[in-house]
Amino acid sequence: MLDLLAGLAAIAMVVGSWFLWSRIALDSHALYVLTGMAFLVAGAMRGSGEEQLSVGRIAMVCSPVLLGMAVLIMNERHHELVPPIGLMVVAIMTTACGLSARGWWYYDPRVAAGIAGGALAAVLVVPALFSVASGSFQPRVRTVDAFVLSTSDRTIPSTSLQGRVVVLAFWASWCGPCKEELPEVERAYERYRSDERVAFYAVDVGWNGESAEDGEKSYMDNRLEMPLVFDSGEVSKQFDVDAIPTLVLMDGHGRERFFHRGWSESEDLETGLAKHVDQLLEEER
Repeated sequence: MLDLLAGLAAIAMVVGSWFLWSRIALDSHALYVLTGMAFLVAGAMRGSGEEQLSVGRIAMVCSPVLLGMAVLIMNERHHELVPPIGLMVVAIMTTACGLSARGWWYYDPRVAAGIAGGALAAVLVVPALFSVASGSFQPRVRTVDAFVLSTSDRTIPSTSLQGRVVVLAFWASWCGPCKEELPEVERAYERYRSDERVAFYAVDVGWNGESAEDGEKSYMDNRLEMPLVFDSGEVSKQFDVDAIPTLVLMDGHGRERFFHRGWSESEDLETGLAKHVDQLLEEER
């Protein structure tokens, strides 16, 4: 029971920090580091001189993170499993190091300090790998049915976009991470603003009572110039967008080629987006 309480205390520290400092929630690397440090302490609290490592004890301390993964699977959010898997790996690794360091402390404090120091060093490196994996552009080649984008005064049928690389940035005015992502997408848009082979659209999804007026006001308040369109739900459904922010890249043949879910402060989104746009342009030559 004490092992479970130590794990719950660690996850409570992570969640509490998430709510107190919103930037942590927007930086996956920081979230992984915080999780690693919390579970390193939890492992050290439950270690002893008699038992340096115990699979059962590690599992019990880390069970709150495992529960979070189970909830995602049950809710069919499989595409969001990379972040919790990363948190699980970090939690298991640092809990084991905490238990081992506490055990060695009674025999050789230098070894214990080395284990704890190694765990802290790993916490700075391993999370970055999962941060990149969870935020990178994922390839997905498939033909898309015809759709229509709507502005305040006209409609844009997808057939009119044939021959152009298209970037669709799905967002909403009430979405905090979306407001962080759009300026980066805007900077990428500025690179291709005069290139007729590329089209960018910020697609305001009509979720949670969002109206076109809400989106337009928020857009103008943030002084964004990328073309704004409103989606009543059909376009996002066609691209299987079930969470925002989401980016979708289409090639000149009207096929979906890449998608990107979520936003992290650790990721250079502008550079990554431009790289994939350039790749699709190169294919068209």
